[in-house]
Amino acid sequence: MTPDFGPEYDSPRPDVRTGAGFEPNEGRYTEETGAEICLRLAAGWSLNAVCRDPDMPSKPTVLKWAERRPAFAAAMAEARARTADRAEAAPSRRLRKQLARLAERGRLAPDRPGIYSDAVAETVCRRIAHGEALADICRDPDMPSHVTVGAWARRSPAFAYMLDLAREQQAQVKLDLAWKIARDATPATVQLARLRIQTLRWQAARLSPRAFADRAPIPPRHVMESIREDGPEGYWAQQHPELAAKSQAAGDWD
Repeated sequence: MTPDFGPEYDSPRPDVRTGAGFEPNEGRYTEETGAEICLRLAAGWSLNAVCRDPDMPSKPTVLKWAERRPAFAAAMAEARARTADRAEAAPSRRLRKQLARLAERGRLAPDRPGIYSDAVAETVCRRIAHGEALADICRDPDMPSHVTVGAWARRSPAFAYMLDLAREQQAQVKLDLAWKIARDATPATVQLARLRIQTLRWQAARLSPRAFADRAPIPPRHVMESIREDGPEGYWAQQHPELAAKSQAAGDWD
């Protein structure tokens, strides 16, 4: 559909029949040409690129049209704004698509392990249980990437359960390390020791909140709803037996 740019204009409109009012070598405006210019601008063309087309008017002519026809100028501005919005959103869209592909494939680079392996998964969990950070593990060229480990955990409940157990063990390792730091602290190192101990306690509480958090964490709503709907055999009831017991005591199950 051809846009209607309206009859309004600020300067006197040239006479199409006599040619009076046109600049020398100025093309005569038509609705079809104006619409084509706006469509190309909205598609991402620059005005210079549009005007390089032999079938299009020159750039000074287009600017003169915009000066004389406010509706055409507004349509050009809207077309350019759409192009700018797409250009601004394009990197974000590309990043989201890339992350979606990575999550689907479960791998970051073709030379990194990407196919799930029980042996590799066990190695990852063992290293986590011994206190090594997952980020440090994934820097090892022989280990899967951080994205791959997350994809494995989403796909395999068994691997996700192994990760939970490994992190609980890691939390205990960090608390043991905090005790060692406190035991070996001297008056000269007490401030640094206090900072390290607080950091280790914070990490332990995040790794295993049920065991080491100062307060019991508030479960997400979807977890409680799943426990009520799926009953004691559901996944979340098995993961959170204390919440399942509270739900049963409240009479949520028949």
